[in-house]
Amino acid sequence: MTGREGPWGIGLLNMQTEDYKIEDVVLRPADNFTAVRMTRDLMPGTSLGGFYFGRESGGDVTFNRVAGLDLLTQPTRSLRIEAFAMNSSTDGAPNDWAGRAGFSYESNTNRAYLFHLHVGDRFRHDLGFVRRDDVGLTFAKYEKILRPRATSQWIQEYTLGGKVEAIKTVAIKS
Repeated sequence: MTGREGPWGIGLLNMQTEDYKIEDVVLRPADNFTAVRMTRDLMPGTSLGGFYFGRESGGDVTFNRVAGLDLLTQPTRSLRIEAFAMNSSTDGAPNDWAGRAGFSYESNTNRAYLFHLHVGDRFRHDLGFVRRDDVGLTFAKYEKILRPRATSQWIQEYTLGGKVEAIKTVAIKS
């Protein structure tokens, strides 16, 4: 189910699987999957959202639950600020969190981006795709845009810039 009502947006999905078994031997117990997302427009260009993703398993009653908040604001046509944070809770394992925050600025003469991403070493998201855990990444990029007065068919603009990526090094776990 998805929809909007005034400043509110909602998305809801619930799915139940059956036991996976061969010759009455249960190889994988039934799971219940839930995904919920709600957003609220706070003002033009700004929204606040919350989400929940859960997997509840039959059999030994295991679970993985992820909940969080996100914020998106675009105070001007050129500036966009976004952030999210989420916490994971898994049966028999410690909780952990993941998040990202940053901004982008794009005008006719400048482009700038700065983002930081953190994924904890025990963060787990059974309904999402987590490329790697235990990650810390900061990304920054700046470009100055130069447009020649006499443009050709092939060259409309030149850019000068640089970028920096700082990645948290991870020790290999044994």
